Amino acid sequence: MNKKGQAEQFNWLFVIIAGAIVLSFFAVFTSRYVTIQEKRQSATVAKTLSENIQLLQASTSKEHYLDDSAFSLGVTALLAYTCNKDESSLTVDNQFTQDLKNEVVFAPTTLRTDALDAWIYSWNYPYFITPLLYFSDPTLTYFLIYDRGSRDYVQGLDLPKIFTVIRQDKDTPFDPRAARKARIIYFTQPSQQDLKTAAASYEEASILSVDTQQEYVIFYEGTTPSQPIPYYGEALLYGAFFTSTPEQYTCSLSRATRRLKRTTAIYSTKALLLNQAASGQACDYSTLQQALTQYATTFPRNSQSLSAALIKINEALGGHECPTVF
Repeated sequence: MNKKGQAEQFNWLFVIIAGAIVLSFFAVFTSRYVTIQEKRQSATVAKTLSENIQLLQASTSKEHYLDDSAFSLGVTALLAYTCNKDESSLTVDNQFTQDLKNEVVFAPTTLRTDALDAWIYSWNYPYFITPLLYFSDPTLTYFLIYDRGSRDYVQGLDLPKIFTVIRQDKDTPFDPRAARKARIIYFTQPSQQDLKTAAASYEEASILSVDTQQEYVIFYEGTTPSQPIPYYGEALLYGAFFTSTPEQYTCSLSRATRRLKRTTAIYSTKALLLNQAASGQACDYSTLQQALTQYATTFPRNSQSLSAALIKINEALGGHECPTVF
């Protein structure tokens, strides 16, 4: 009896141990399977991102956009945008990273979504520098707040119809029913009370102010303003609309301005070569070549006046039937 009882106990112990091993195996297998599937899903989303970015860039028009129905990710994913000096990237669910080294991007720092609104727009300052990519949460509403002095400017901003944009006088009360997520952009100096009221009007709200006379933007953390950050033309102003933090905006701005300096150096060399080829003729490119060199080496100092001067000199060459540089 004792031997039989011991045998039964041994059998039960064996079954328990074997069962535990089998369960452990399936637990590990399931965990690894889920991880593999998550990585595969992240890779698929990253591929979709890459394909749609290429589709945007393939457009031959000055601007092109994809709304959330055209830019579907297929699944809900956490997107994280990272920008540093030499490269930028979009990471999907902390699993797979899509390199954006060659693009200048303005996007939220993080966003959980199953689709994006995306826009590509050319930055010309004064000539074509680079295309800029903008990514937006499709559920976000942009409020452009103006006063009497900025009304015409705000009404003239040409944002694509894929974005939900409400242009509103600063004296008009916010309607909490108009949006859940709001990006509130003041084209006037907001008071502390303005900032508090705006932030409290919507479930999620972020605030930016724009000075169009001095061409700078200010980001707000609550009621605390960042340092003013300059922008150069409307294309870069739009970039601030889609960016979460002043640090991120400054990074993308820096990447764009490095493109400007490289492009300007190329045009400066072109002017030099044209001047050598036109030696002894009526076409003199030396003034333009010097202005381009100054523009590249001193940017952003006096960028507005130098940009205007470059256009004037280049057009004057064309008026004298000389090949223009840009």
